[in-house]
Amino acid sequence: MIYVERHDDDNNLHRFYAIEIARDLFGVWMLTRRWGSVGARLGTGAGAGQCLVLAFETETEAQKMAASNKASKLKREYVPWDKAGEIPGAETAE
Repeated sequence: MIYVERHDDDNNLHRFYAIEIARDLFGVWMLTRRWGSVGARLGTGAGAGQCLVLAFETETEAQKMAASNKASKLKREYVPWDKAGEIPGAETAE
């Protein structure tokens, strides 16, 4: 998973952007993009931000799109979340 955040205290702007690649039950590669206010994180329901799912025939195509999306966000002053691999607000499976 790719997770980046952008913070601009002067404009009270705190945003996140997450990208995940996974296969669905039919073997199709799915790229899921989520974005919104940092307080919303990766939850679901009202106030959880936006989500877009794209289908790809190969994992390579999905990875190219993810890399392109990440590069675009890094140009816009988003920074990778790099705290021991933890994503704030994400639930972990035990």
